[in-house]
Amino acid sequence: MGDPRAGQIVDNIFVSIQQIQIAGDVVASAGDWLILSSTPSEGHVLASATSDGSDLAARNLVQTRVDIDTTGLTDRATVVECLAAPSYVYAVAGGAIPAGAIVKLDTTGQKFLVASATDLAAGYVVGRFSRLSTDSAGNNDAVDTDIIILKLGVN
Repeated sequence: MGDPRAGQIVDNIFVSIQQIQIAGDVVASAGDWLILSSTPSEGHVLASATSDGSDLAARNLVQTRVDIDTTGLTDRATVVECLAAPSYVYAVAGGAIPAGAIVKLDTTGQKFLVASATDLAAGYVVGRFSRLSTDSAGNNDAVDTDIIILKLGVN
C-alpha cells in the first residue's frame, strides 16, 4: 500500500465526513486544510498563514479528501466531502510534538504544532496527536514533516 499521505483515511479508525461549500478561486490538494472564510457567505477557503490565529472551532477546520479547483466559479457553487471532527486523520507535523499532545495549526496553515493552555482557551487547539503514521507501538514523539495521526476536535 505504501506510506500514508495527508488526506488518506486512517485504517480502522472513526471518520466523520461533511459536505462543505467551497469559496470561488480555491485551489487545494487532497489532505489540505480548509476553514470557513472570515466572510462566512463565501464558504470554505484554504487555511493560510493567518489561520493559526483564528478560533478554529468556530471556523470549522476540515481536511480535503479530494483535489479542489474552483477557479472562476462563484462562492459556494462547489460542494466537496471533507474530513471533520471527531475524525482521525493523517496530517503533517510542523515541529517536535510529544505523544498525546494537543495541537494547533502552525503559521503555514497546513502543519501542526504543540498547543498550550492559552491556545486552548483562545480556541486555537484543533485536536490531539495520536501517534506516528508508521508507529505500531504508539507513544513515539513526532518531528518536523512526520506524517502523524491526529484526532480532530478538543474532546
